[in-house]
Amino acid sequence: MAKLKIGFIGYKGHAGRLIKIFGGSKDCRIGTIYHPDKNIDISAIPDLDADFARQSRDLSDLLSSDIVVISSPNATHFGYLKYLSGKFRGYVFCEKPPVSSLSELERLERSRPGFKHKVFFNFNMRFSLYNEVLGSYPSRFGLGELVSARVITGHGLAFKPSYRSSWRADKRFHPGGVLETLGCHYLDLFMFNFGGPEQTHCFNAHLSPYGDSWDTSHMTCLFENKAVLSLTCSYCVPCSEAMYLVYTNGTVEVREDRISVFGPRDTFDKKGFFIPPPLKYEVSVDMEAVYESSLEASCRFFLSHVRKGKKIGSEYFDRSLLSNKVILKALRKGSA
Repeated sequence: MAKLKIGFIGYKGHAGRLIKIFGGSKDCRIGTIYHPDKNIDISAIPDLDADFARQSRDLSDLLSSDIVVISSPNATHFGYLKYLSGKFRGYVFCEKPPVSSLSELERLERSRPGFKHKVFFNFNMRFSLYNEVLGSYPSRFGLGELVSARVITGHGLAFKPSYRSSWRADKRFHPGGVLETLGCHYLDLFMFNFGGPEQTHCFNAHLSPYGDSWDTSHMTCLFENKAVLSLTCSYCVPCSEAMYLVYTNGTVEVREDRISVFGPRDTFDKKGFFIPPPLKYEVSVDMEAVYESSLEASCRFFLSHVRKGKKIGSEYFDRSLLSNKVILKALRKGSA
């Protein structure tokens, strides 16, 4: 059986992770690495068959691929998707967010059905342990209904001198800032489980000494089930990865090294007063491994459809665009 030929738009950073995953699949082979204005040293890219792969500055060289992976700055996604929608008949694996403006989103929504069924946006947290926590833990541990969720995620990227030259620091290439790149994962995760929010509010700030893109965002969402999500994401904080979930009959704490479940609600002291419920379940986790596992699972899901020539369910395309739309509308209302 012939190997799947994969073309890449992007080759550093996150694209490097994807090259390792796709290139490591036995039935895949990375062919063309595209960059619009740079000559790339193929031999310097890890996990790549330098004898087979080649670099190109001509987009049409990607059209002979079975798969095109888009892992480039967010603001470039729409241009590549538009080009491929008219000329390419293979599958597209595109990093999130799909696009960076509401006008681009409206045009993407009008894409031909045949293209939509072959495009996958990599909201890989849908395939993570976090999704299991939201999806199965409530029934598994008798937690009841979700009342509120608090998520804090980030690290200190925006204070590194190298951030000055990063596309993430430039509002032209990263108009939605940290929310559209990092925070979107968490919003999509909650929307994947609870549907679109009824109300949203967003506050954005620029705290870094470098660049002009939003590097810190706070977003609040009210869902149909009346649960409230409060999300803080930032490139200006100590490394943080925490989620606190409050249910009607218990709580869940997700931290960098463990997940803890507490319950039940009706826990009392000797005088009959409510006290915090006891620890019910705890497991050690490695969040970096959780992320890598979710990324690999997302790629496997995509490849399973490509190998069989199957359509990717429209719900994946539609849900991804809905997550994108909610964030773009919230950012438009947000203030500095």
